[in-house]
Amino acid sequence: MNIKQIKPKGKDSDKYSIQLYRFLSKKELKCDKVYYQAMHPVKVGCDENHEPITQYQEMPFDINDFNLCDIFLSFQPACYVEDRNDITGTNLQTILGNRKDKYEIYCYACGLSPRKYVDVSEVFWAEYIKRGRCIWDRKHNRWLQDDEDRFTYVGKNSRRCNWCGEWQHREIHKNVKIERKEIWV
Repeated sequence: MNIKQIKPKGKDSDKYSIQLYRFLSKKELKCDKVYYQAMHPVKVGCDENHEPITQYQEMPFDINDFNLCDIFLSFQPACYVEDRNDITGTNLQTILGNRKDKYEIYCYACGLSPRKYVDVSEVFWAEYIKRGRCIWDRKHNRWLQDDEDRFTYVGKNSRRCNWCGEWQHREIHKNVKIERKEIWV
């Protein structure tokens, strides 16, 4: 992937994240491999002491629905040490939350918890180049840093995302709360 494709136009984020661009621009890192952490803990019940019983399940990668903390950028392929699926790099959530250009790279050693890292580089970069930061806000309802020019509004009830081109319309939903209250009279 050519990082010039995802360079923001100014000093702040626009369609593309300035934090991610700066991270990828670090010559000493060479992080362009993207891995998805596919094993997730799932509570399956409780033991006789009411302690939770947890098992790990493999969850398939969905480009339309993923957590930032499950995406890792690695400057080398996931390294295998004595049948452990360890990975050297940092997760996307850490990169996006960084404003000082000081990045720490770790070896995420799986140890006792089962982990499985799946290479999703091709799918991730293709979608990021196409949609930009909208891939971590698909519903267009969260605040993203430097998103003041994200939407073009047409009338009061329609808007177009300037980053990915998606149109949205506003709907008014009425929430009715029924509260039952016991009183003595």
